[in-house]
Amino acid sequence: MIFRYPGGKGKLMKHFLNDIPTTGYCFAEPFVGGGSVALAIAQRDIKKSILINDFDPWVSHFWQIITGSNQDLFNNLIKLVSHKPTIEQFNERRQKFFPEDVTKRNIAEPLDAAFNAIFFNRTTFSGMFGSGPIGAYEQRGEYLIGCRFNPPRLQKEIKHAREVLAGRTTVTCLDFEEFLKSVPKDCFLYLDPPYYKQGESLYGASLGNGGHDRLRSVLDERLYWLLSYDNCPEIREKYKGFRIQVLNKFRSMSSSRDEFDETIRPNGDSELLIFSKEIPMPESIKRKGRNDPKCKTCFRAFRKGVDGICAKCIEPPLLSHSAFPVSKSFFSFLTAEDFTEAHKTGFFKVPWEIAEKLKY
Repeated sequence: MIFRYPGGKGKLMKHFLNDIPTTGYCFAEPFVGGGSVALAIAQRDIKKSILINDFDPWVSHFWQIITGSNQDLFNNLIKLVSHKPTIEQFNERRQKFFPEDVTKRNIAEPLDAAFNAIFFNRTTFSGMFGSGPIGAYEQRGEYLIGCRFNPPRLQKEIKHAREVLAGRTTVTCLDFEEFLKSVPKDCFLYLDPPYYKQGESLYGASLGNGGHDRLRSVLDERLYWLLSYDNCPEIREKYKGFRIQVLNKFRSMSSSRDEFDETIRPNGDSELLIFSKEIPMPESIKRKGRNDPKCKTCFRAFRKGVDGICAKCIEPPLLSHSAFPVSKSFFSFLTAEDFTEAHKTGFFKVPWEIAEKLKY
């Protein structure tokens, strides 16, 4: 990944990429940010036009140089990225470009703006432009300002992004509503707006409640879209009636550990995937969607692809297990063989038609 973003979709993307259809002639992102989803779609669907937008001038200039026809600008950006950052460079650029003030980000020339995006993202705490340097200004401790800035790797990833996106990508720097007016109605949209709860503290700017309401209204006029949000009651209420899927984030002592390892635990936060009504429910979700993440056993099985419901969730007394209460009529569909297999494996293999009898 080129960028580090709070809420970035690089690691979660594999859980929803297949929900974005391969058909259609274009893909659009109003909040492109780090661009991991757009890059994945561009690499998968090599003939598709890519339309991306970000209201932050630094971010939009970065993607404009990556995808644009000006080879000299691109080469100069690669040269700037070739050097490890220093605290002196950080202080100089901070005093000159005011990364903590979103309203002043349009004063930089395109090359400076593009480099600022990657420089401050890779040298600040959690990748937030306006936060302090990694290792603090005193540069003490194990992690210092350049620990997240690997020039050879960044150069390689930036060049790869250009190979994938150049020649078929349009980049703009607009308010999301203005951007969507220019996007064809039948173009598929992936939207990853700033978090509802912590947008301002994480990104330096937020949509505000008015912006989130505007987004909700705009999506009523669109056909095909997939929306990711922080999991909170306000968003669930705004999108009541749409199919909503919960994606749990994970944390572990080692990021290389198998995500299905039982020693990994949800980090307490989760995100929502919200689907437009024109997107059909995939068969994979129909088969697996009965496993409820509130039950740890079912949730681990679901992540591993087990097609079933754990016996713990449906054994009597029927309604005492709050994770997955079921209707009494459910048992009329089970055979002796079903119970025998569940006794051995711990899971009932329940066809979709039977699982419809379950009550959430």
